[in-house]
Amino acid sequence: MDSIKRYYTLREAAEALGIPLHQARRWVKTFLPAPPKGRIRLSQKDLERLQRVYQGFYAHRLRGQALKTFVCSMAPSQGPVEPYALLREVQKRLKALEDRLSELAPPPLSPPEE
Repeated sequence: MDSIKRYYTLREAAEALGIPLHQARRWVKTFLPAPPKGRIRLSQKDLERLQRVYQGFYAHRLRGQALKTFVCSMAPSQGPVEPYALLREVQKRLKALEDRLSELAPPPLSPPEE
């Protein structure tokens, strides 16, 4: 999207996020403070908030109140996430999960003796 634009239509926001128009409309009504009546015009700030909703919904698989808490807890001035830091965090969590699973797994069976 062009960064010079002051307002975006709902259709432009939906295309930028890669979501259906009806889902973008639902998110606007749910997550923006005072959804406008009639024709919806979104500011850059509104579009950034919808991007946080998208991240919580698809990346973190949050729904309902957990998604609302996630969106409200993120600072609006927070910059983009550094990709390598995100990958390190995912790797750390996978390693912890792997360790937990190895603790729960039964010991390997030994071959029967004859």
